[in-house]
Amino acid sequence: MKDIIEIDGKKYFILFTYVDDDYKYIFYTDNTYNEYKMLNVIFGTYEVINDNYIVKEITEELRKKKAVAIFQEVMKGLKK
Repeated sequence: MKDIIEIDGKKYFILFTYVDDDYKYIFYTDNTYNEYKMLNVIFGTYEVINDNYIVKEITEELRKKKAVAIFQEVMKGLKK
């Protein structure tokens, strides 16, 4: 059974998490596994990156790039 996270009443499957010194990144997908998304949990608030990896409400460019880089590296590893 995969771990599940609920956002706005919709359930998502957690693919993997990544924690660094400052943030916990939770990468998740819907139940079709067609859209990959990332949830960044900071101080209990949710900041969602959509399936095109465009940040909706995050202005810290470096943090955005880091999150995308983590996602891409892990996905590369999964495709091997």
